[in-house]
Amino acid sequence: SVLPHGPPAAAAAAAPAAGPGAPGGYGAPGVYLHACSSWNQNFHRVYKTLEDRMPLQEACRGSDNTIIFQLEHPAPNKLPNPSVSSSAVGARGGAAAGAQTSSSAPPGAAPPKFVDVLVAVQGRRSTYAAYSSTPALQLAGPAFRLSYTTETTRAEMHAKFNAHFMRFVREEAREAYGPENPAFEAHVTTSMGTHSRASFPADDEPAGQSLGPYDSITLALRPEAAGDVDESEYTRKVPHPSTAPPAGGANGKPAGVELMRCFEKFTEREELGAEEQWYCSACKQHLAPIKKFDLWATPDVLIVHLKRFQYIPGTYFVHREKIGDLISFPVEGLDLTTVVQGPHAEDAVYDLFAVSEHSGGLGGGHYTAMAQNPRNRKWYAFNDSHVSETVAERAVTPRAYVLFYKRRGAAVRWAGMQPLAQNLDEMDAAAAAGNGSA
Repeated sequence: SVLPHGPPAAAAAAAPAAGPGAPGGYGAPGVYLHACSSWNQNFHRVYKTLEDRMPLQEACRGSDNTIIFQLEHPAPNKLPNPSVSSSAVGARGGAAAGAQTSSSAPPGAAPPKFVDVLVAVQGRRSTYAAYSSTPALQLAGPAFRLSYTTETTRAEMHAKFNAHFMRFVREEAREAYGPENPAFEAHVTTSMGTHSRASFPADDEPAGQSLGPYDSITLALRPEAAGDVDESEYTRKVPHPSTAPPAGGANGKPAGVELMRCFEKFTEREELGAEEQWYCSACKQHLAPIKKFDLWATPDVLIVHLKRFQYIPGTYFVHREKIGDLISFPVEGLDLTTVVQGPHAEDAVYDLFAVSEHSGGLGGGHYTAMAQNPRNRKWYAFNDSHVSETVAERAVTPRAYVLFYKRRGAAVRWAGMQPLAQNLDEMDAAAAAGNGSA
């Protein structure tokens, strides 16, 4: 979802350009974006702000929503100290004092900051009860993010709150509400929206004097406006076309992610994040290292282990989950000639002969297998003590965990690599004699 709260087109054209080098700034001139994550079932607040150089597989879980906020000002999206977790900034909705100043900020001026705005409604009990002195409130609808400067007033912030909140009000009732008569009450709360620290009135006082570095603002629906709210808007999502499953699979089924695409990603150059920088004694600077894997040679029996489980550090705990994406792999003719760099690359063509499967999650699961009988060339499914005949195409499912391939054609001695042993003839003779010393 892209929630536009940036300057109008005329102002954007005159604004200074922001790029990857500017903290929190990306895109066209005057367009400042923050990439964030929220939980799939609880998208009412942001729990992580994604850093510019953060690897995507560490930043996003499969069950996350990725939200792109367009800000009016180039607010930094992380703390400048590499030893401080950047996810804490995104979860708490503010840039801490001492954050890097954007290149567009005047010399000596404080950099813009941002705050996450949550929405709460009454009448349904939840662990997200916002205030102990009022009826139980529950977070609802998507969060959004606003940037502000030292000159931004609370009244200006309220005007933006009202524009955002009106999407939840029924169209026929919108004329009854406005900046003078909002449908909500604004409170300064914790990042979880669970405790109100103070009210946030619509006056001409600077907005920043009411907001701490780890505060959010919660807009609580007024009881008298409850009948004018369209509750279906709280959970309405408009999927981006990029989220559609890949087409082209057999029998109209999604094709999933191609296994060759996994090999290509495995061998890509990767620039590591700021927390993994190393010190160069020559230039006296901390540099972001480049990591790259290459395949020089492949064995006669190739075992492909799919990464089905991931552990992602969060703000308060480590998220663990199973990756259930479908990996589409060939039963015959896995061609690795384009990724093998050694002298026997032309021999890197493989056929599948077994698959180890896992169903379930991290808390509990079950292992099954499918394998081909080398004598009658038939495929069988193995589930504990039960064995049944099947076909190889049924192995291509999200349960596939470990794939077993064998090289097509003649074996390649030592997988094309030269062993260090000096007496290869003696080793071959011993193997032929069957004394087991090879």
